[in-house]
Amino acid sequence: METEQLDKVFVDSNVFIGVLNTHDALHEKALNLWETLKKEQCGLVVSNGIISEVITVLSQRVGKQKALDFAYSIYFDDKHEIEIVRLDETIELKALEHIEVISSKNVSFIDATNIAIMELYGIKKLASFDKEFRKQKGIEVLF
Repeated sequence: METEQLDKVFVDSNVFIGVLNTHDALHEKALNLWETLKKEQCGLVVSNGIISEVITVLSQRVGKQKALDFAYSIYFDDKHEIEIVRLDETIELKALEHIEVISSKNVSFIDATNIAIMELYGIKKLASFDKEFRKQKGIEVLF
């Protein structure tokens, strides 16, 4: 699990939401970031926790069909080639360790699992508009 993979980028939920919700304040930024990620042909990584967040937010803000379209494209569309990491006890316990030392109250458990996955899988880059991640050592935030 500790292998370094510099060519991989973990993608936060706000990037997907920004791309798919045309009314999102970060829509244009998200589209530009997504295009950059596609051009660089880096390996994209998400967790099932991120997928859950995106489905929930899209369903609430854009509609259930858009949320379902996203889910089906992630799970069944081979052209995306997005690696899905399943949250397990190891990741969850590592996330709790991060929550204990992060001083901000604005870091959610899913945010902490993102950090844990990146640490456990040797992923150094994170696509996110969440400013809290910029404070984390060892993470290069792409925005």
